[in-house]
Amino acid sequence: MKSTLIALSLCIIFFFEGTSQQLKWGPTMSLGVSDIVTPLGNNVEAALLTAFSIGVSTQHALTKHLDLRTGLRYTAKGTKKDLVHWDGFVERTIGSYRYKTSYAEIPLTLNLDFGKKYGFIVSGGVYYGVALSGKEKYKRRGQPPVDRSIEFTSTYDPTNDQLQLRPSDFGGIITIGHSWEKVILDLGWNGSLSSVHPIENDDWRHNFLKFNVTYFIKG
Repeated sequence: MKSTLIALSLCIIFFFEGTSQQLKWGPTMSLGVSDIVTPLGNNVEAALLTAFSIGVSTQHALTKHLDLRTGLRYTAKGTKKDLVHWDGFVERTIGSYRYKTSYAEIPLTLNLDFGKKYGFIVSGGVYYGVALSGKEKYKRRGQPPVDRSIEFTSTYDPTNDQLQLRPSDFGGIITIGHSWEKVILDLGWNGSLSSVHPIENDDWRHNFLKFNVTYFIKG
């Protein structure tokens, strides 16, 4: 599936290279915080986890002020949950749980550039990611920590005590930023549009708030 994702991203890039009026390409990097929305109840407190993304971005001019941006990127994200206990009088932390995952992702966004070379940009679109690796760590006070790999599967196995996630992540993208001809700086949100948990009723969705820098070598 990973090789299929790479091949698909190259096909998209080459297709729009032949049909667009202008092609730009270059490295892109994002840094931010991530979390996951889960139906875990009141026995956890969410804590944001550092996340990042790095890859290659291409931008294809469709009209004077409208561009299509795609590419291929490596994204590392996850979540951290602090376990708390309430005895009726005092709330105290009794442990923590965290997991980190990495994905190969293809983003696809439409970008409205108000100034073309120098001006504000508003973008929206989707991404599709294929899971590459994942680790989970569970620590409870007075007990040794448990550290193990995440299993990526489309079919949930109730006999497996590992964290199980779907092998893919489909989500949405919203950003706002500013362009300086070859450099784009923007703030954005990437989030799952469907659950990444293999159980249908367990709605687990990634959130990634990020600051992004893209430098176009050509264009």
